[in-house]
Amino acid sequence: MPTVSNTMKAPMRHARALLPNKKVLISAFWEAMFSSANVVLIASFIGFGVLAHAIKLPIDANIFLSTFVWALPSQIVFLSSIENGANWWAAAFAVALSAVRILPMVITIMPHFKHEPLPNFWRYVAAHFVAVTGWVEGMRRVPKHPKETALSYFLGLGLGFLIPSVLSSIAGFYAAPFLPNAVEAALLFLTPLFFALAIARTIFNIWAALIMVSSFALVPIFHAIDAGTDLLWTGLIIGTALFLLERKGNRT
Repeated sequence: MPTVSNTMKAPMRHARALLPNKKVLISAFWEAMFSSANVVLIASFIGFGVLAHAIKLPIDANIFLSTFVWALPSQIVFLSSIENGANWWAAAFAVALSAVRILPMVITIMPHFKHEPLPNFWRYVAAHFVAVTGWVEGMRRVPKHPKETALSYFLGLGLGFLIPSVLSSIAGFYAAPFLPNAVEAALLFLTPLFFALAIARTIFNIWAALIMVSSFALVPIFHAIDAGTDLLWTGLIIGTALFLLERKGNRT
């Protein structure tokens, strides 16, 4: 006959099954907090806060962008649109278009989360954490982690990157009057630099190396032709050409 104690424990066990593994999540959170990637991210978001202050973006909008967009290129697209006179809805649409670049990142990392029996809600939360830093660090760390708690682990990483980013953007916003423009530009440049170095560290075959080298060679050429679509054309041409070459090489 079930006791009162057992009757109370059953709902508690069910509730725990709906939540990420607390121990794994907290451990991953602190792992991200003290990572070298977070140092770069913090510096970059200080730069974003400075930029937001420079174009007179309200502090609440700065916090909203850093929390719910949390992708510096998209956030800068929003600021550029506002600065050029676009209304907020048009700027939001521009951000949505720029976020399409993150879809391949989400597709490549999501299979790692299918083994942990958590509601799909947490996979949507995990998708929010897939930006440059979250994806690079996730693809480097998650495959080494036990698959049964991989989703909880990535959620901890994401929180460990997101929270300092938001706090740093606030700090940059209020520190802006005391920082020169050159410092702002240098801080913002750290994120693409870190991304390039992190990708270089994960190169696994000759095709990946060719993509990196060819892209660095062609971007300045396309930038001189049209600065607005330089990355688009570089990715399309280099990616397509090397994909076809790799297929041909595999057949032979």
